[in-house]
Amino acid sequence: EGLVTCRRDRRSRIYGLADPSVALALEHLFDLAERVSPAFAAADAAAGPDAPVSVRVVRDDLRRRKAALVDIRDAHETAHSPIDGAIPMPLAEIRKRARSLARSRTYYVVCRGRACELAVQGVALLRAMGFRAYRLKESPASLRAQAHSRVA
Repeated sequence: EGLVTCRRDRRSRIYGLADPSVALALEHLFDLAERVSPAFAAADAAAGPDAPVSVRVVRDDLRRRKAALVDIRDAHETAHSPIDGAIPMPLAEIRKRARSLARSRTYYVVCRGRACELAVQGVALLRAMGFRAYRLKESPASLRAQAHSRVA
């Protein structure tokens, strides 16, 4: 009990966050680090096209359907905490399912947040297939919180 949960699935252990607010707290720490540490902010800037992009920057393109979110988490995670408007496409299925994507759109890969290595892999796979793809900074919990704050 605490910040992380664990469940057994045969031989594996599957870890998760005990509450979506844990993901939000982690994102706030990353945001704080960017504001107070020039070195932290410079590391993202040095990553160039591999740097994570904020949904705030691409929101207009998403609304005009010039871009789309691709959720590469596994089916269990996606079902447990879906992202409104995102295309669910688990990393293991990207090669097969990417054929359904329009090449005219830009794709922003969503995973568990800006530190998720799966998003980096998803972007690399989509780019290797000729798509314009970037990693999104926000976690699913953050995207939901932003959507609720716009409605309220």
